[in-house]
Amino acid sequence: MGGSGMAHARSAKDIFQSILDRYEQDPARWEEAVREFCAGDEHLAAEVRQLLEAYRSAQREGFLERPVMELLADTPGQAPPTLSVGLEDTHLESVGPYQVKRLLGSGGFSSVYLAEQREPIHREVALKVFRWSGGPEAHSLIARFLQEREVLALMDHPNIAHIYEGGVLPDGRPFYAMELVRAGRPISRFCDDLRLSISDRLELFLELCSAIQHAHQKGVIHRDLKPANVLAYEEDGQRRVKVIDFGLAKALQRRLGPQTVETMLGAFFGTPAYMAPEQAGGDPLRIDTRADIYSLGAILYELLTGLTPLDLSGADGGLIGQVEIIRHREPIRPSERVLQEPGAEERAACRGTTPSGLAHCLRGDLDWIVLKCLEKEPGRRYPSVGTLMEDISRYRRHEPIMAAPPSWTYRMRKFTRRYRGLLAAVGAVILALGLGLVGS
Repeated sequence: MGGSGMAHARSAKDIFQSILDRYEQDPARWEEAVREFCAGDEHLAAEVRQLLEAYRSAQREGFLERPVMELLADTPGQAPPTLSVGLEDTHLESVGPYQVKRLLGSGGFSSVYLAEQREPIHREVALKVFRWSGGPEAHSLIARFLQEREVLALMDHPNIAHIYEGGVLPDGRPFYAMELVRAGRPISRFCDDLRLSISDRLELFLELCSAIQHAHQKGVIHRDLKPANVLAYEEDGQRRVKVIDFGLAKALQRRLGPQTVETMLGAFFGTPAYMAPEQAGGDPLRIDTRADIYSLGAILYELLTGLTPLDLSGADGGLIGQVEIIRHREPIRPSERVLQEPGAEERAACRGTTPSGLAHCLRGDLDWIVLKCLEKEPGRRYPSVGTLMEDISRYRRHEPIMAAPPSWTYRMRKFTRRYRGLLAAVGAVILALGLGLVGS
């Protein structure tokens, strides 16, 4: 495939996209592909490796995937932009009143550190620092960073990480300090590591729903809900979740100050596996709180089955093919999917059961709840996060759910399940009376 002429004819952006199109799910082959595509051009190879590393970090840590897409934007007449990964980020010693202890992770355009505050109170914090050194994209990316800071400042909820304060470094880069989630893991990994039951997973999911309901009440749509942005942890013997990232959030009504980022028509943002069809379609005017309900449904699907609702790995045409799948392919019922895919035994074991037992647990109510969230048309989803939460609560109380067909047989079955003890006692009394009549 190669020759140096071909390598120079293609930009780092083109090669980066080609590698993801072929090997996105197989990072072990990225380096081999870099060498093949770049054909000995070490400068070009270094640029491609930077892009791949930024993408890997965004996938692993969940710190804002959209900047990678913006990084790829063509800028006529200027050199391709590159990420700032200089020593100034890895060797920070202090930021304002905070002493930096170590790097926790990096994403598309920010780094997160463990830092210590000594005054006026002593505590450890997560310090998020903008790390883009310059270039034509810097202004809009700084605006997005500041918008996230303002969105977090609006929130006051136990399941959303609190922001303490923000500031600006001497070189002009903004930062903010926020609540540190100790030993937090993405919610799906946390549940699997602890082998939580379906019931325990639903309890954590309801905490996540409560956080997003609060954001909606504050007039904010999240737009990038995914397990990596929801950290689960244990505290005082209780399991908890925290939403930590609002980097793609959008205000429903109010303008979030002079730095608000305006979404351009046709822009692509978010994480495909958890993205609502109308968001994948690139029309920001159609995106409302029901886009977050779709994403919540995708997370719930994964918590229940261990799989994302749609398999995007084999999409033809890369990102365009993924968008087509998101917009047109219907997800398989969770109760059916858990019996079909390789690794069914291990995924069921992570939920404390067998594949057949898991399918039995999901069949019916949980199938309907998840699929209602994942409807292609926003108007067919739950109208609010509150109604989704109520349906899950109804399921847990063995009451009829809103998402299920309201048939007489279904309602009687739920009535019987809910009042099993009472019906058994009544049945016993009736049987005793009947035997007494026969005996007399």
